[in-house]
Amino acid sequence: MKKLLAVLFALMMVLSLSACTQPASEPEVEPAPTAANNYQDYVDAAVDTELELIMSVQGHQSWWDDKITVYAQDDDGAYFLYEAHADEELAKVLEPGALIRVTGYKAEWSGELELADANIELLSVEGKVYEPKDVTDVASDADKLKEFMNQKVAMKGLEVVKVDHKDSESDPDIYITISVNGASFDLCVENYLTGPDTEVWQTANGLEAGDVIDVEGFLYWYEGPNPHVTAITVQ
Repeated sequence: MKKLLAVLFALMMVLSLSACTQPASEPEVEPAPTAANNYQDYVDAAVDTELELIMSVQGHQSWWDDKITVYAQDDDGAYFLYEAHADEELAKVLEPGALIRVTGYKAEWSGELELADANIELLSVEGKVYEPKDVTDVASDADKLKEFMNQKVAMKGLEVVKVDHKDSESDPDIYITISVNGASFDLCVENYLTGPDTEVWQTANGLEAGDVIDVEGFLYWYEGPNPHVTAITVQ
């Protein structure tokens, strides 16, 4: 009996020591962002995927509260960085042509593809500035036009249907409804991109229905084409 108790006691000790020496569970490791090799990788990625991309700045809206909204492009397509993280020192060097590495999450809002919660790393101040792509011929075909989303584009011979002003003293955007090749959509003169002190805003402010204009801008998308205009020429 004593031998049996001794054997049982020894077995319990071994089991107890074994339990105490089990290795601790490994801490969870955050997955690294997916390096997207080109614009198509970005388009094909699922919403909320964290991506890392290299691109050249083409323009940006006003910097505030360590955030900046950037229009950027590469040889394959273009990107809208919504309220990317950037301190004032970085914001000052994000001029057209600056080459940057961006890590952010793919997002979609009302048809617009964008990178959200993005961090920016400046690689060089000497990247590439792209010439506007003339998309007048496809302006009436939303599916074809969408292929140029966020790119710097040009459109010619647009008839002004009406001009509306956003009812905000602090954010006086101007919306220009235009007609082209049987299609109609709104252009936006975005105050945070081209405010009242710019020539484009002042030109837009003086437009009337019936005017014919040529424009350049970034092909933003909101339930359809909604270019953020950077230049207007009245024919």
